[in-house]
Amino acid sequence: MAGMTKNTPPWARLMRPTLYGRRIRVRLVRLAAALCVGLAVFVTLSAFKAVTATVSVVVASRSIERGSVIGRKDVTILEVPASQAFADAMTRTDDAVGLVAQVDIGTNQPLYAPLVRDAPVIPRGRSALEVEVSNDVSMLLPGDVVSLVSAVGCTAGQSDTLDAHGSDDQPGLCTLTNQALVMGRAVTESSGVTTIEVAVEPDAALRIMKSAEAGAIVAVEQ
Repeated sequence: MAGMTKNTPPWARLMRPTLYGRRIRVRLVRLAAALCVGLAVFVTLSAFKAVTATVSVVVASRSIERGSVIGRKDVTILEVPASQAFADAMTRTDDAVGLVAQVDIGTNQPLYAPLVRDAPVIPRGRSALEVEVSNDVSMLLPGDVVSLVSAVGCTAGQSDTLDAHGSDDQPGLCTLTNQALVMGRAVTESSGVTTIEVAVEPDAALRIMKSAEAGAIVAVEQ
């Protein structure tokens, strides 16, 4: 081609003031602009995604009262902004269902392991027993272990049995068992009578039932 030599750079033709050169330059400018716009959009979306990243956590779908066993309807999955604050939150509802709330949990509050505990299971060789108590046991949670004490003292038979277990009763009191496992929250009837379900060994259950006929029983948290 006229004016071109073998040593002429390949882009020299684009720089010549010809119609062809102008068209090619316009196309290149448009292409470069499109690439810049695309790069800008990519960078913006990447930054937006980083800022708006979310994680799935287990939250209370309604208020859960302290001592309640968490049911499937009590929890749900909620998308929250990614944050170190949610790093230890539960991520599956199955991990929460069946556990006992150790504190009051508000609606939409994330669930963490320290807020809950395993629901108690009746140990082998024990039986569940509802005991009427004369003191305030509203703070007891399922899974707590308490002593049951009779305020009317021990009978002769009870005293011999308890001494074998190392009882250190004060005068006028009788420890019926030191290993009563609380199975549920205390229930107070309209009459004012409060009962609590516990799991105890058979011999302790007999002492508790006999003592209940004689007088008040007190639950002492350990």
